[in-house]
Amino acid sequence: MHVSRGCLILSGLLLGCLGPTGALTRGKPAESGAEIVALDLRPGPESSEPRFMTGFDDRVIFSADDGVHGRELWISDGSAAGTRMLADIQPGPQGSNPSPGGEGEANPVPADARTRFTRVGDRVYFLADDGKHGPEIWTSDGSATGTRLLADVTEGPEAWGLAAFLTEHDGRLFFTGDDGENGEELWVSDGTAEGTRMLADIVDGPAGSLPAHLRSTPLGLAFSAENDEAGIEPWLSDGSPEGTRMLADIAAGLDGSEPDSFVGFNGRLVFAASDAPGGANMEPWISDGSAAGTRVLRDLNPGGRGFNQGFAPHAGRLYFGGDDGGGGELWVTDGEPDGTHAVFASAMRGRGSVPAGFVSFGNLLFFQAFHFSYGIEPWVSDGTEPGTRLLADVNPGEVASSFPAEASPLGDRLYFSADREGLGRELWVTDGTTAETRVVSDLRPGALGSDPSALLAQAEQLYFAASDPALGDELRVLGPESAPSGTPQATPPAPTTRPPGETPPAQSGRILLPRLDRGVQP
Repeated sequence: MHVSRGCLILSGLLLGCLGPTGALTRGKPAESGAEIVALDLRPGPESSEPRFMTGFDDRVIFSADDGVHGRELWISDGSAAGTRMLADIQPGPQGSNPSPGGEGEANPVPADARTRFTRVGDRVYFLADDGKHGPEIWTSDGSATGTRLLADVTEGPEAWGLAAFLTEHDGRLFFTGDDGENGEELWVSDGTAEGTRMLADIVDGPAGSLPAHLRSTPLGLAFSAENDEAGIEPWLSDGSPEGTRMLADIAAGLDGSEPDSFVGFNGRLVFAASDAPGGANMEPWISDGSAAGTRVLRDLNPGGRGFNQGFAPHAGRLYFGGDDGGGGELWVTDGEPDGTHAVFASAMRGRGSVPAGFVSFGNLLFFQAFHFSYGIEPWVSDGTEPGTRLLADVNPGEVASSFPAEASPLGDRLYFSADREGLGRELWVTDGTTAETRVVSDLRPGALGSDPSALLAQAEQLYFAASDPALGDELRVLGPESAPSGTPQATPPAPTTRPPGETPPAQSGRILLPRLDRGVQP
């Protein structure tokens, strides 16, 4: 879920960031020995804006702008010495702008496009522009010498053929691409230029079938695609041209069922689709991989839109946002019609709680939801109505909302960003109880907050980007062990070993930032 830098709009309802200010209590770190380390990739108040954190063994790969090389690919193990620009793909201040794929204006993609780089085996794949080939797929093994162009799918510097929906399935990379002749179609790669090819030309000619929503499932690679006979319908592929087929023609005519949100569940495929034109009857569907075995799981809202968003696997069941006509609420399914029901009815008929941002955390499902008494706040559920509750009213007040976002589990804790009047948007942590839900640290004192983003738990550390007036928007790392305190260094110590050809660490630094014990309590 994307969260704007400030107040957010959810389901058309604009809620101001209002509410009483909580008192701050300063003391020892909230977690014994844990500290937040700041790595200043662009020294001074200017921001490197780390984005697209992607786990890579015990490190993270991401994009950042050091102010000299432009936005390029970086790697970090959470230390200053182990944080460096991985490759200067496009020399000069413009940078190659690494991204998960499809974020360009020339080819915008739906909201479920990837927000991290794609890992396949011992490599990551991403979109970048070296200034010669235009935006194309690149790959890296975590070294400068192992970072290279995968293939020049769209010849020349044109940007209209941007790849999108980079997805791992069965040890290979699948994506949508346009070679300039066949339109946007489904492509596959084994990691070599020779093994990168169009998998299936679903629609002849330059129009293309516009594949989208690619997802790896036990039944095969699931995606939506459009052809001249059925419109946009669900498709499956086993990775071969002859094994790439339309799953079912759900909506008669050329409008198509516009399926999305594909997920594998108990050996079957679950997704959202509409058998009415224009997505008017979007409902949860389930399939065994055959056309005859593809059916509506349950028609939650006959004649209307019953599926809102999800699906989120948790404790052997699937959770999602559903609407039976009384507003969006939390629903759950075991894959059968009788086992598909609302978990909790918030008694806000006509408005609903509009749950979103589902994250599995131990025996609890964490999500954000709306309530007239609290606004949009964090909730948890164990799958039962009595066990579905407000986790904390982080930003108290009937209108005020904390808009919790980007939740990431780390050990027995869950970290997320949230907004509170007087504190701004900061990093919060919970163990699943109200008493232990608190702000981690007031990284940027005052009402603006540090606006944490791109949260990723990796190798017992939490990586995220956050802003303060002295350093700007930079990489932060919360680790299990504290390091000696110090000040940012203009040039950190170089790694003791570095493979030949690797770029030395860009200017960075590390500093221990104060944290709060219990911080702001709801």
